[in-house]
Parts: sequence; structure tokens; C-alpha cells
Amino acid sequence: MPRNSEQKIKLLILYDILRKNTDENHPMTTKEIVAALQEYGIGVSRKTLYEDIDLLVRYGYDIICIKGRNNQYFVGGHDFERPEIEVLLNAVSASKLLTQAKSSVLSEKLAELLGKPQGNELKNTVTVTSNKSDNERIYYTIDAITTGKNTQVIKEYIKNQLKKDKENMQLSIDYPEDPFTGSKE
Repeated sequence: MPRNSEQKIKLLILYDILRKNTDENHPMTTKEIVAALQEYGIGVSRKTLYEDIDLLVRYGYDIICIKGRNNQYFVGGHDFERPEIEVLLNAVSASKLLTQAKSSVLSEKLAELLGKPQGNELKNTVTVTSNKSDNERIYYTIDAITTGKNTQVIKEYIKNQLKKDKENMQLSIDYPEDPFTGSKE
């Protein structure tokens, strides 16, 4: 990587390395961070690394330094706390709407939000239930409904259901013609 490009992206890669690989129980030493940056083709001295980490901290990133003979660093706070990710993982695991494959992929992504150390621990504690859907399309149907795609089809379906309810007198509510706007056509 050319030296100029290397310098521009170095801080982003540095933070990404710390975010993905550290937590309070799994800090990285200066030496380990330098080696990780070298895997990206970025050479850095210890002094420069200290300055880069200090710059990230001044900008508001929660990077904690454990001072010692070999300084150790870790990201103090991730976007989600472990219990929050556990709840989401359990919800994905229990969902009958998702296929086994989709549940596994989502579980991996959720676990990674905590970083590799805690993510790997969590992945081993949650098991995906076996009574899953085999319909991969349901996932995309939910997306279509929630993003407003096929809104006209959904409106028609709801109108027909409401019409059937009226005809069968199952419910005693006077429905408006358009359930989305509340107005009669």
C-alpha cells in the first residue's frame, strides 16, 4: 500500500482491529497491535501507535490502556452489551419464520457485534432450534412488507379480509374502506 494511502486509512483499521479483537478480558499488547497492522501492510512504530490511539481517544473512542511494561489496550464499550446480544440471539434461535441457514448467519453477525472473544463465547451458548421454516422466501417477504414494497397488494389483501369480516359479521367494528388512510373511498 502506498505510504500516503496507508496513513489515511491507518486509524480506521486500528480502531477496527481493537473493536473486533478486544474487550476488558482480552486486551491486545502494543506488539500484537503492531503485528495486526502489519497484516494490512501498515508499518507503525510504538511511538506512532501511542499517538494514534491517543488521537482516537481524544476524538471520543472508548479505548482503555492498561499501563505496564507492555501496555495493553481494549475497547471499553461496544455498541451492544452482552445481555442485549443474548436476547437477540435467543429470539433468532427461537424464530420459526427463519430457516436454519438464515438463523445461523444472523447469529454469527449478532455475535460479532461484541467482538471475537465474547462473540465466540456466546455462539457456543446459543443453539439454533431444529423446528425451523424451510421457506427461504419468508425472510424476503417480511422485508417487502416492512419496507413498503408491494404495498398495493397488501392493501388489497387487508381490504378483502375486512370485507369478509363485515360479510360474516365476525367483528362489529365499522371499518373504513382504506385501512392505511382511514378514509372512505
